[in-house]
Amino acid sequence: MPRENWEGCFWAGWGADWRRVHYVHLCREGKGDSGLRCEGGHVTVFAVNLVPIGYLRGPFAEKFGTPRQPGLVPGAEALVELVSPWDTGEAVRGLEGFSHVWLLFGFHLNDPVSPARSTVRPPRLGGNERVGVFASRSPYRPNPIGLSLVKLCRVLPDRVVVAGADLVDGTPIYDIKPWLAWADRPVGGEEEAGGFAGAAPEAALEVAFTFGLERHPLAPDLERILGFDPRPAYQRGWVGRIYGMVYAGHEVQWQVDDVRGCVQVISIRESIEKKPE
Repeated sequence: MPRENWEGCFWAGWGADWRRVHYVHLCREGKGDSGLRCEGGHVTVFAVNLVPIGYLRGPFAEKFGTPRQPGLVPGAEALVELVSPWDTGEAVRGLEGFSHVWLLFGFHLNDPVSPARSTVRPPRLGGNERVGVFASRSPYRPNPIGLSLVKLCRVLPDRVVVAGADLVDGTPIYDIKPWLAWADRPVGGEEEAGGFAGAAPEAALEVAFTFGLERHPLAPDLERILGFDPRPAYQRGWVGRIYGMVYAGHEVQWQVDDVRGCVQVISIRESIEKKPE
C-alpha cells in the first residue's frame, strides 16, 4: 500500500518496564496496491495489548552468556512465575500431561535506540553475512516477540518449572502453549530444511577448569555454555582478555585461547549481589 494511504504505523505506549505492547495501524480512506480500503471512509484502528502472564526466573542474569537457542543447556532449570489472575492453578490445569511447552516472550532487554532492520547478521554465519530478519531469529524484529521450546519439568499452581530455556532472568512471558508432536513437526514425509542453520551447533571450544573447579556443581552447565562460545564474533581472536558472566548466582571468569581452541575457567564464586533485571 502506498505511504499516502496510511496515517501511520507506530508503537503507541510501550512502557518503560516493557509490560505492555501496543501497535496501531491506521489507514486513510482510499484503495492502495494491496486492495485494502477503509470501510465507510472511516479510519480503522487495529490494536493489540499484550500483558505478561508471568515472568521467567532463571540462572542467566544477563544477555552475555545466555544460550542463543533453547535446548543448548538442557540442565539449566528456570521457572515461570505466574501473575494474577493466572496464578490460582486453574490456568495450568492439565498442563502436566505434556512433555514440552512453547513460551511466547518479549525481548525486554533490546536497546530502544536500535530499531529493527530488514537484514541482520546472524552469529551462525560469523556475524559477517546478512540475511533477511524473517530468515533469522534475531531479537531485533519488527515486533520484539520471541518463541522458545522448552522441556516441562513440574507444574505448580502459581509457577511452571522448565529446562533448557534460552531466556534472561526477568523476561516477560506472554503465553504458554503445549507442544504437540503431531502438530508441531512436519507431517506427510515432507523434507525438513533448516537453511543456513540446518544442523544443530556443535561446541566450538574445549572447556578446562582451574584445579578443583571441575568438581563445582555448576561445572557441567558451564561446560555447555562456554563450549558454544558466547562471545560476539568480532571478539574472537582477542588475546589475554578475561571474560565474566553471572550464572545461577555465581560470578564466572574465563579466558579463551583461540589458537588451541579451548576455554580455561579461572574462577567460580558466589555473587555478592544479584544483577539488576
